[in-house]
Amino acid sequence: MVLTFADVITPDEHRTILSQVASAEFVDGRETASPMLAQIRQNEQIRRDSPQVGAISTILLGALKRNPGFLSAVYPKQLHSTLVSRYRAAWSTARTWTRP
Repeated sequence: MVLTFADVITPDEHRTILSQVASAEFVDGRETASPMLAQIRQNEQIRRDSPQVGAISTILLGALKRNPGFLSAVYPKQLHSTLVSRYRAAWSTARTWTRP
């Protein structure tokens, strides 16, 4: 089941996140992949220890914690760190799987 939640972040938070992403240094996504996934992963990620990921994580986790729909549907015991990834036009994260 896939759930979606509208308006989790505010427009100001959205602008701040985009600003943080624009100023961040991206590294090869294989740095965070398992050895098997690293063979096929094609993406870039903001380094986990960067100040930008910290700022983005603070915004996102705060927004999720104040969203009653998310809290009642997911009922998280714990929320973990944020990983910010980007993909280029020809990149993918894994092989494409289709349902029969």
